Amino acid sequence: MDGGDPLTVNIYDPYRKLCEYNFHDKQCGTYTIIFRPLISGNHKIDIRIFDRPISGSPFVVHVTQHNNPLWSFG
Repeated sequence: MDGGDPLTVNIYDPYRKLCEYNFHDKQCGTYTIIFRPLISGNHKIDIRIFDRPISGSPFVVHVTQHNNPLWSFG
């Protein structure tokens, strides 16, 4: 990961397989993480800084065939 604090991101599909994602450090204390789910179901997003989960992590995103492709939190 770029920039400041050591950030670790793992995104798992419903079968616990790791998903690919894009990551951008905005260099102002915020980050953008974008992933495109390939299957429907609950996806778990585990985000850690200094190997400690951020508040609310892991997050669960329920993916359906008709989900809005843009989701943000923080």
